[in-house]
Amino acid sequence: MFRRIFGLLALALAILPSVRAWEDKGHTIINQLAAEAMPADTPEFFKKAATAGLPYLGPEPDRWKNFRRGAANSLYAVNYPDHFMDMEFVEGMELPESRYAYLTALATKGVKAKYGIEPESVGFLPYRITELTQTLQSQWRDWLAAPTETERQKAEKAQIEQAIIYTAGTLGHYVADGSNPHHTTAHYNGWDVKVAPNPKGYNTEKGIHRYFERDFVEAFVSVGDVRSLMSPVKPVGPVFADSLAYLRETNKQVVPLYELDKQNAFRAEGEVNAEGKRFVCQRLAAGASKLRDIWTMAMKGVPASDARN
Repeated sequence: MFRRIFGLLALALAILPSVRAWEDKGHTIINQLAAEAMPADTPEFFKKAATAGLPYLGPEPDRWKNFRRGAANSLYAVNYPDHFMDMEFVEGMELPESRYAYLTALATKGVKAKYGIEPESVGFLPYRITELTQTLQSQWRDWLAAPTETERQKAEKAQIEQAIIYTAGTLGHYVADGSNPHHTTAHYNGWDVKVAPNPKGYNTEKGIHRYFERDFVEAFVSVGDVRSLMSPVKPVGPVFADSLAYLRETNKQVVPLYELDKQNAFRAEGEVNAEGKRFVCQRLAAGASKLRDIWTMAMKGVPASDARN
């Protein structure tokens, strides 16, 4: 009887949804809106993916991260740091464009001795965005150059199209993470007084990460709420520098987020808080706008400043 009870409990835990960045709904919204906002000359195969493929792939890296977390530690360990960068730990650093040189720089800075964390725990988010963006650029180059004279060549070009959709969709996850202030700070789930003082009494309890990005979005946010807040198309500069600047802009919203949280602005219970909803929708719109711009840049060609990549 006890074995049966424990077995049922284990099954229940296995099928419960895990906490994810922006959760599935937020990531789906960002990928969908970015796809809808692509320019008119976007190839038809990419436009078609806006209805299902690209939105579905928004949460994809969280599926890897949360796959049998206890049993598949290698997959979790290699995936988890790609979803964030704690900007407090890299303040004042000139970050190299290689993630391996970056790890060396963190070790030299002594983040473990200073903060008690491993170098990889600072996070790799701008590196992951850069790597996937450059992968997408390479795939678009292949697609443009692919011949279609024979059936085999047509099949190969169709395979390139599948690769483009998958890379673009999963890239969307990390760009979306970069629009969430919690993914740019050590204060990602309550203000961490070991990292910075807390004279204004910001929330130090665990749980803010979940109810900000999951519970509130599930309860109160729709695609239509976010669509009208997207910004006009902007050029994307050298990919790594652009990604880093994007995260730094998002990081400026950490304190406003905690200020709003003091007003219980992100609680899913009761009536929706208008200021909280506006803040969340603006963050989702920032992610969708940046993703549209990156996808467009990758599709239309590599900037001259990125030619060496």
